Amino acid sequence: MKFLLLLTGAEEAWERAGDAERAALMREIDEFQRRHGERMVGGGALEPSAQARTVRRRAGGQKIIDGPYSEAKEVVGGFVVIEVDDLDAALAVAQEWPSLPGASGGVEVRRILD
Repeated sequence: MKFLLLLTGAEEAWERAGDAERAALMREIDEFQRRHGERMVGGGALEPSAQARTVRRRAGGQKIIDGPYSEAKEVVGGFVVIEVDDLDAALAVAQEWPSLPGASGGVEVRRILD
């Protein structure tokens, strides 16, 4: 089964982090990729949410607007697609995703339908 891990967090945490904290996090992400590389079938980091555009569909047409216009402080910053046996295995992998010390965030786990 394939699962999407949506990686969420507050963009300000990255901006506030020092070079040493950022470098440490990148090493942890590299280690995560080494541990789970055989399960990973895709993924990537995303541009900051300020670069996002949203296509809104309304009666009579569509409109493209700047930004995600989310009320939440946490945004999707990246994603990983994994292939594992079941939801429990996907949750075990998701629990290992690293984050900056003291930063809020999470990993939303969703099965990709066939």
